[in-house]
Amino acid sequence: MDANAGDSVVAVLNTGNVITSAADDFVFNYGTNLENPASRHPFFGANYDNGAGDYMSNSYMNRFLNSPSGQTDPRIRYYFYRQETNTSNVAATEYPCIAFPFPSHYDPGDVFCQIGSGYWGRDHGDDSGIPPDDLDRTIWGVYPVGGQFDASNDVNGSQTSGAGGAGLAPILPSFFVDFLRAEAALTLGTGEDARALMESGIRASIAKCISQATLTDPTYTTERSNGLTPQEQFEPNAAAIDIYVNSILALYDAAGNNTARLEVVITEYYKAAFGNGFEAYNMYRRTGFPINLQKTYAVNPGAFIRSFFYPSNYVNVNQNADQKPDVDQEVFWDDRSAVLR
Repeated sequence: MDANAGDSVVAVLNTGNVITSAADDFVFNYGTNLENPASRHPFFGANYDNGAGDYMSNSYMNRFLNSPSGQTDPRIRYYFYRQETNTSNVAATEYPCIAFPFPSHYDPGDVFCQIGSGYWGRDHGDDSGIPPDDLDRTIWGVYPVGGQFDASNDVNGSQTSGAGGAGLAPILPSFFVDFLRAEAALTLGTGEDARALMESGIRASIAKCISQATLTDPTYTTERSNGLTPQEQFEPNAAAIDIYVNSILALYDAAGNNTARLEVVITEYYKAAFGNGFEAYNMYRRTGFPINLQKTYAVNPGAFIRSFFYPSNYVNVNQNADQKPDVDQEVFWDDRSAVLR
């Protein structure tokens, strides 16, 4: 534990100049214009204009569908939109991995190929060809890219779906700060209540999903105003949110030490950071959590990228700059021992 670092964090918190509410969220908001200017979230156009252009991670989606706490995460229908909810009879020509053997280097019970309930993605490191499944894959939902809320519609995404691309880029919303403060409390001894901060972060993240859908998706708001609709049957009410949050708090309370508690905190931060891959990458290098990330499909994928090469135009024109020998060079705050735990 670095006491000086802990004191520095406390000093920053004591200034009061810290993002603490949704009103201060540091986000970039997108619009719905197709062109002149093009203002939609770029992931919306890539997945709703002409079929899915991305694959969602099976293991990541599984964290929401089959949470270790035993409760389905309330954000699942905001984060992910299923174009096809029934994948029980899908052919191998559309979903090649169903014909693959279970990887021998995976542990029993590891996620592979299908996770259930129609969530159609791909496994980490699977570089096999792209089948004709762009109208079947699970795509980005209403949060954060301004897509469609998943009410088990079984309808393909299109340019007019959901919020029409009026999403956001979550650069540093208030709930990120909650999780960072919880991490600091456990690792630097700032004296704050990590458990309460984690709970605040989870609740604020869920509230941001609901708020984003309410503010940007005309279909969502219209259906909500017309009484109990199929859509409302899938929305998380206060009781459902409490059940999920309490299940995570139970995992935290059962943890035997601060390292185990940190894993619970960072796992929830990892889920709340959807739409900001930089933050997820950094938190993993910084803490080594979550520890149960899906193994790469390739048996020997090479070194984990701890930092990227410097741009060639920087190295070539700066006589004092030396290119890194490889991508295994960590930055000063990278906890290599934690990542290898």
